[in-house]
Amino acid sequence: MSISLIIGLCVSGIILIACETIIPGGVVGTIGGILALIGVIGSFSYGVTTGLMVLVSVLLVSIIAIMVLLRSLPNTAHGKHLCLGENQKDYKASGEEQFAVIGQIGTSVTMLRPAGVAEINDLRIDVVTQGDFIEAGKEIKVIDVKGSRVVVEESA
Repeated sequence: MSISLIIGLCVSGIILIACETIIPGGVVGTIGGILALIGVIGSFSYGVTTGLMVLVSVLLVSIIAIMVLLRSLPNTAHGKHLCLGENQKDYKASGEEQFAVIGQIGTSVTMLRPAGVAEINDLRIDVVTQGDFIEAGKEIKVIDVKGSRVVVEESA
């Protein structure tokens, strides 16, 4: 194996490993790791010292390339689609309108066993019971809301 082939394999491997930060999924990074590994193994045919120098070089350059990409990625056009752009400090996953349904009466759209869909205030909401099965079309009452979990019981 020629030294230019070894360098080419290592450089191609490093580029593919760095591309894994942009193209997630593992395939590109795995191929890059295999190419770099083949290059490193091939470099040991020139001696242990050369092999170790190539191994350390590949590891260092890979780490530096990934760090540079991760720091610069949020500033690129592609990275702005992947990264969160604004502070989400006051973000709430469920709106206050869900807390307003406590005590409301609705109708089960699907059979609740124990989860299903109900219509409350003309809204279709995913609901759960406390373990009871409730047939579709029955009148239900909201007894609790915990985050996005709306707990209901059959209305008497």
